[in-house]
Amino acid sequence: GKAAALRNEGAADSARDLLSRLPDAATDAATQMILQDLGADIAPDGAFGPASREALIAAAGRAGLTPPPGMDAAGRLVFAAQLFWNSGKFRVDLY
Repeated sequence: GKAAALRNEGAADSARDLLSRLPDAATDAATQMILQDLGADIAPDGAFGPASREALIAAAGRAGLTPPPGMDAAGRLVFAAQLFWNSGKFRVDLY
């Protein structure tokens, strides 16, 4: 999931192709794991309900962003991955 947010077009395209073939529950569980990495107190259960939505909004707010409306499971994962990469000291732009 995190690879789908990379700037390397080939890696991002491959990751997004893989994401398109996964069930939404698996993709949402991955999003929830990233949100946990960002400090959310949620359980990765694959059901992207109110607590997960609030965690995504809170993580986005800490980054000075607002989640785009109408995201599907893959969109949520890519957005959460972007938040993750932007929050760390790991320099994605170097790769």
